[in-house]
Amino acid sequence: MKAARLHEFGKPLQWDDVPMPELRTGSDVIVRMAAAGLCHTDLSVMDGTLPDIRGNFPKLPFILGHENAGYVHAVGDSVTALKVGDPVLVYGAWGCGTCAFCRRGEEQRCSKSPLTPGISPEYQGGFAEFMYVPSSRYLLKVEGNLEDLAPLTDAGLTSYRAAKRVRSHLSPGSFSLVIGAGGLGLYALQYLRLFGPTTVIAADVADNKLSLAESFGASITLNSRKDNPVERIASATGGRGVRSILDFVGTNETAALSMKVLSADGIYVDVGLGGGTLNVPLIDLIHSESQITGSMWGTYEELVEVYELLESGKVKSKVQKFKLSDINSAITQMRHGEVLGRAVLTS
Repeated sequence: MKAARLHEFGKPLQWDDVPMPELRTGSDVIVRMAAAGLCHTDLSVMDGTLPDIRGNFPKLPFILGHENAGYVHAVGDSVTALKVGDPVLVYGAWGCGTCAFCRRGEEQRCSKSPLTPGISPEYQGGFAEFMYVPSSRYLLKVEGNLEDLAPLTDAGLTSYRAAKRVRSHLSPGSFSLVIGAGGLGLYALQYLRLFGPTTVIAADVADNKLSLAESFGASITLNSRKDNPVERIASATGGRGVRSILDFVGTNETAALSMKVLSADGIYVDVGLGGGTLNVPLIDLIHSESQITGSMWGTYEELVEVYELLESGKVKSKVQKFKLSDINSAITQMRHGEVLGRAVLTS
């Protein structure tokens, strides 16, 4: 089969002929890939700056791709819930199944052996014609356009779990801030509008992304490079600040901005892997009773909820499609900030 593989950190992917994945146990499934999302996490893995949650880097050459959808191609003897030809989403957090986190359904927080295909060295990802999945329990049977559905497994799911964390802060008259109007941010704007009566502000550094954010639910937009975001937010909120912040960038700059505009009793949720740090005097937390937290991916059940939201028409995907063979062009465009919504690679 054909696959786009990383041979050297910091270099473009190579289009290789590689052996087809094979069934190893009765619970295995081989998926014929139809669509795979491309995100900044993939770029960081390519650059050699982001290991998996255990600190392990992939062993090269390696097939990336952790946001996947396709059709069942082959199943092991013990698989009964799926048949060849079924369209499926691939849930990408593969835990040990026995630790406390896994037992309560949070395999993305597995404390023993958290694995992610396309990032962890044990499992190749979906930037290929076929993909190996070690258990049918990681697959969600779906209906609809897989090119629109593939981003739900990461962009849609991660932003959904983050938005749920601020749900209790979305009161009438409140303001919410979404930092980063990319693939995750556009989903988050929709979730916030669904979850509560809050006025949503979107911040980004690209005007074309901010224009798109308006159509996805942002009532106010600001360009952090052109505007004075602190002054703009103070003016918009009457000096009260924003009660909830979802940061999909995660740099020193976005964290510092968040602390300047977060209201008393507000909540800041970092999702972005921008490598920033946060230094907050503890006395400020005591006086304000603000909350500072993070949000990690999402559960299988939350993926089901996200799929149902899209299936019902309450949420939509914004994708820009590329052929898998053109993956390096898609990567270049993403690095230059030229992709609107989620880049999706198709077979």
